[in-house]
Amino acid sequence: MVTEIKIIVADDHPLFRGALTRTIEDLVNTKQQKILVSEAHSVDGVYQLLEKSDDYDLVLLDVHFPGTNGLSGLANLRGCFPLVPIAMISGSDSSDIIALAEELGASGFLSKSAHPEVIAQAINALLIGDNCFPDIDAIPKDAINREIGEVAEKVASLTPAQFKIFTLVCDGLLNKQIAYELNIAENTVKTHLSNIFTKFNVRKRTNLIILANLLNVEAT
Repeated sequence: MVTEIKIIVADDHPLFRGALTRTIEDLVNTKQQKILVSEAHSVDGVYQLLEKSDDYDLVLLDVHFPGTNGLSGLANLRGCFPLVPIAMISGSDSSDIIALAEELGASGFLSKSAHPEVIAQAINALLIGDNCFPDIDAIPKDAINREIGEVAEKVASLTPAQFKIFTLVCDGLLNKQIAYELNIAENTVKTHLSNIFTKFNVRKRTNLIILANLLNVEAT
């Protein structure tokens, strides 16, 4: 009986997204299994796919995916969909980013500059349940400090709706702008924001952004 393997490729660059999809379809070893690749060009697209069906075998998520505020997207997806393996894809091989991604629950880290066959081998390993990270210099076990871990847990506790508002606040948008962007009432934004503040134990947007930047690889 032919079974299906379902993978999400989440990247905002259509050329790379298409190339990675072809690599998976052409090179990933599935034997008698049919491989189905869904592409997402936005973080909303990822949530929509997973909310429809959380039986995906793997999500390949761009580290710098718009709307994820760096690795906050990984933390929140792991919190909302804990059974779905997520591997990060990036043009940067920074050991700090790789270590943080692993600490936040990523199953792997793939370099966009790697040869397609190397990427396919890594995906094969991920599909059988192995973790797959590039070889990096030894990193002290306390490299990820307690504060970062606590922030990651708080991000993971946000609902998808709260996470959208969280990322827009981190982008510097005001309540009225967020309401317009999401096509919701400003009072709804204020309610979500109040709940977010409670989860993060802060009273001001600036304090929230300071904590969020601990997971924002753009800010490191």
